[in-house]
Amino acid sequence: MPVDSKLNLIGVISPVCLLECKKAMKSLKSGGKITILLDDKSVVSDLITIVKRSQDQILGVTNKTDHCQISIQKG
Repeated sequence: MPVDSKLNLIGVISPVCLLECKKAMKSLKSGGKITILLDDKSVVSDLITIVKRSQDQILGVTNKTDHCQISIQKG
């Protein structure tokens, strides 16, 4: 899966993470893909909920030992 953008938010706290995700998603064109790296589990849960309520789509969630990787496609 080619990714158009990658956003590393490891070490960044909420709500800054969610604001940065929103900003990055806004900059994508329809069909664009982004991979987001997060280490705050509450932000991961919130982001998944937000994406499910939007026209965007979660392509995958991978849990690593020290962070989570979420791939999203803009609707």
